[in-house]
This record gives sequence, C-alpha cells and structure tokens, in this order.
Amino acid sequence: MDEGQKKEFKDMFKDKKSTAHRLKPDNFDGSPAADAIAWLDNFRGIAKLNNWSEELQLNAFPLYLRGIAHARFITLADDTKGTVTALFDTLCLFCLRSARLDIKPTAKCAQTCSK
Repeated sequence: MDEGQKKEFKDMFKDKKSTAHRLKPDNFDGSPAADAIAWLDNFRGIAKLNNWSEELQLNAFPLYLRGIAHARFITLADDTKGTVTALFDTLCLFCLRSARLDIKPTAKCAQTCSK
C-alpha cells in the first residue's frame, strides 16, 4: 500500500468515526408503566445515529436492560438473541403480556416492533 492509499484509508476511517454521536439509550426495566415501543424506537434511532452494526446492537442491547426486562432477556433462546428483529419482536410481545393487556398484538404493534 503506497502513501496515498494509506492516507485515503485513514481519512475514510476518520470520517466513519466522526459520524458516531456517542449517544446512549436510556435503561429499560420492562415494568408495566414502561413504553416498550417508544424505548425500542429510541434504541433503534440511537443505533442508527451512532452507525451501530447489527452485531453491535445485539451486544449493546442487554447492557440497557434492568429489572424484569433483563431477567427475561437472559432466559431467551440463542436464536431469539441472534437477530435484532427477533429480539425486538420478543421484547415487544413480552411487554404487552407483562402489562397484563389481554390483547394479542395488533398489526401496528407487530409492524412497529419489526422495523
């Protein structure tokens, strides 16, 4: 790699770093009063703004869970923890049940959770 290519590579990497805003999601406890959909939207927005890959989102996700949400997370199957979509959908459904909402998720909820 010549000096010009090295500089181009460094500049490309520098630009990538500068787009990360280093924002952090709030913690989520999964209580009935907590709004899982709003929290997930916020988590996704921060992940996008920080340019988090799917792998980084999967690794960061449990770090922002507390209480019942974290307890539920550690019981999930590896398949569920393996993709952002499966993880978000599971959290959404769990929060609907823990809020004792005697409803099945609406199409809007399923669509919102699967973004």
